[in-house]
Amino acid sequence: MEITTTIKNRFAIVKPLEEVGLYNSMDFKKHLANIIETTSYNIVIDFSNISYADSSLIAALLFAMRKMSALGREFSLMNVDDDILNILRLANIEKYFKMYYGEQELP
Repeated sequence: MEITTTIKNRFAIVKPLEEVGLYNSMDFKKHLANIIETTSYNIVIDFSNISYADSSLIAALLFAMRKMSALGREFSLMNVDDDILNILRLANIEKYFKMYYGEQELP
């Protein structure tokens, strides 16, 4: 799975370059776990290339959000497609994620 990670201020911006689904969600989760364990950055997931979400993507997001919360670090989402935002709302979990609409909004 191709994922780019760039650093801006105190954020690691993680951008999957393809959809995250059952077939590659473990790679995505491992990538996030590596950042969580080896850095002290906050993490923001850039959804620019993601327009579909299934339960495996949601599980990976919740995994990372819980780990980051336990460490007192921010885990947020950016450029979230309306369809994915609706899924997060239906699951009643959108309230757990800070949302950004572009890199210019990052502190």
